[in-house]
Amino acid sequence: MRTARKGGTSICSRAARLERRFAVDAQSLHYEEVTITSTFHHHAGQHPRRRLDLIARGVIDPERYITGEAPLTGVADCLERMGEGRQLKTLIRPELD
Repeated sequence: MRTARKGGTSICSRAARLERRFAVDAQSLHYEEVTITSTFHHHAGQHPRRRLDLIARGVIDPERYITGEAPLTGVADCLERMGEGRQLKTLIRPELD
């Protein structure tokens, strides 16, 4: 939630087990009007392994799909460009900050 702007959305995208819990700052959630949502993909284990294998064998060139690099502080701008269709995938490099 600390990375979301006021009125923004925080996406939980890590694989979660049913028993996994996390704490939320209710005051920030309410007053900063942050939305928390999640992603779901039931083949999470299979597809990334297959993609990595295709990249390792040279079948897929990842450079074709990574259309930009940005520091962590540039994520909001990247998301805006992606929403406009000007960027496909962005490599986030915190060391650029």
